[in-house]
Amino acid sequence: MKKLLFLLFFVPLFSCSSSEQREKAHLDSVIQQGKKSLEDFDIQRRADSKTKDIITASMFDSFGVSNGPVKILSAKLIKQEYSNLKNIRLSWKNISSKKIEGIRFRWYGLNAFGEPADMGSYSPYGKGFGSGFTDESLLPGKISYGSWNILSNDGKKVSAAWPYEVVFEDGTTWKSHSR
Repeated sequence: MKKLLFLLFFVPLFSCSSSEQREKAHLDSVIQQGKKSLEDFDIQRRADSKTKDIITASMFDSFGVSNGPVKILSAKLIKQEYSNLKNIRLSWKNISSKKIEGIRFRWYGLNAFGEPADMGSYSPYGKGFGSGFTDESLLPGKISYGSWNILSNDGKKVSAAWPYEVVFEDGTTWKSHSR
């Protein structure tokens, strides 16, 4: 009878102990996999952040624009008459000695919190960036302006605007290094 009581009482304890060890080993394995996943996620997040920083920096790399044929005189957001949405208005001057046939522009805007704003349709460069063009002729020394319907719902100010490509009447082109 003592043997039977021993078997009934202690054998399940050893079984539970072995089962608990397997469960603990499994739990340790899951924890290690979770830690590795978090590390992988953090590495990917940092890589994505660096990539975005490089793209943004390259967008603001306007090397050559200061020596370019077009000078931006003003860039501002203007509220639409019957809406809270805003459009962008640029004015520029042809500071070259050639007649201009077309200009491509890029701009960057911020919202009230200093974050990138919605500045037009989808931009491959990320939120905050927008672009437009004009194909109206502009004589040397003359000033012109244009407005683009970007329909920004959160834009507060344009922090930068620049030309990145200019086509002249003689068929030549000028391009900044920011493309």
